[in-house]
Amino acid sequence: MIVCELCTDTVNVHIVSKCNHNAICSLCIIKLRLKTGNERCPFCNDQCDRIILTDKDEVEYEDLDLNAAIPYMGGLYFENQKVKEEVDEFNRIKCPINKCPDNTTYSNVNFLKKHIKEKHNRYFWYNYVKIQSKTCLVIFAWNTELWCLVSRDCLPVPNWTDI
Repeated sequence: MIVCELCTDTVNVHIVSKCNHNAICSLCIIKLRLKTGNERCPFCNDQCDRIILTDKDEVEYEDLDLNAAIPYMGGLYFENQKVKEEVDEFNRIKCPINKCPDNTTYSNVNFLKKHIKEKHNRYFWYNYVKIQSKTCLVIFAWNTELWCLVSRDCLPVPNWTDI
């Protein structure tokens, strides 16, 4: 079991780069690459133009076929469709309202706001706050009840659970 050296969560989807530092989870590397645009390894500072996300924990960069990988963005590639689906599912937002018959997931907060307004006749507001040194998206709503949602693992677009 590998633990991410940045967020300390268990690594399910690993990264593999030319320098072979893999003790960082896919979610942290996605945040680092897409938010900062930095294409360097967070450990050795080597230039990493391409990073492969894989479910294999003991693999070298040279052992993976970049030509067969699925391109993402920011020089990130999924080793296979299974890994892509796992990362995509983690980054989707589900309606947090109990007993919502709609099992749709949403790719961003704006689509979720539209769903909640149209299907539940409710409104909410959100803000990013620091919780245990992580930036977390917190959603508050007021409309006959007050509920608060905090993103799982404090990612910009994660799954949600009622609190």
